Amino acid sequence: MKNLLSLTVLLLLSTTIFAQSYKIEYKFKEGETYKYQSNMKGSFVQEVMQQEMKIKTDGKTFVKLFADKVAQDGKMNLHASIDSGKVSTSTPMMDTTMSLDMLKDKRTEIIISPNGKIISKNLIDTLGGDLQSMGVNQNETMQFFTLPEKEVKQGDTWNGVVVDSVSLMGGVIVNKTDVNYKLIGEENKDNAKVLKIEFNGSTESNGNTTMMGQELFIEGKGRMNGFFFFDPAKGIMTSSTTNVDNQMTMATTGSSNMIIPMTQAVTVDYSLVK
Repeated sequence: MKNLLSLTVLLLLSTTIFAQSYKIEYKFKEGETYKYQSNMKGSFVQEVMQQEMKIKTDGKTFVKLFADKVAQDGKMNLHASIDSGKVSTSTPMMDTTMSLDMLKDKRTEIIISPNGKIISKNLIDTLGGDLQSMGVNQNETMQFFTLPEKEVKQGDTWNGVVVDSVSLMGGVIVNKTDVNYKLIGEENKDNAKVLKIEFNGSTESNGNTTMMGQELFIEGKGRMNGFFFFDPAKGIMTSSTTNVDNQMTMATTGSSNMIIPMTQAVTVDYSLVK
């Protein structure tokens, strides 16, 4: 019995000592282009003047990331743009489909650190005034996850807090996400060894914009969860799924005060195009 107990303890210790650790970081190669396909499905329910309106959206885009420069400290200067895509919207009144051709090759410069922290975002090619007034946003072309700053093993966790702002119809919306990540383990996908990482957290939005001459204030909170696969050898994300559920309120001031509650559920998938 003592020998069996000693063997069990020894096995547990050896498993702990020799558990594989990973240094997970983005390693985009200077001069290379990376292409991703993004699929988005969303459902929105808003209440206007005590009447409920349900909206469904379905979008498909192809995103390009060009690694323009990689600094000695590992910071990467990326040019992100939409190559093609369309968004379909279904409402009780009508169904519409909008092409995203006007965003083709409209580049945004994104500088990120090896662990995915966005240092800066700047538009290289701006849209025309009509598109900007419609609230078309070219800044949100790609999702970057927060990676651990130190080596991690299976079961390890880490946290990432991101605060970002989005320009919308002359106003600014500030979004904050507080996300917990967990390394699930190694898997074989598409003849490559990749790491599966799960995440969950909270979202918060606050800001204001202008619609039909009236100032519109927006605030909301929600939850998010999902997972992504990361190739540690190449230093790139290969695919991801993100689910977001939000409760938001839009309020107008002036001659016609209104409070418009809204709930939204959105799922976004990314996959690396070979």
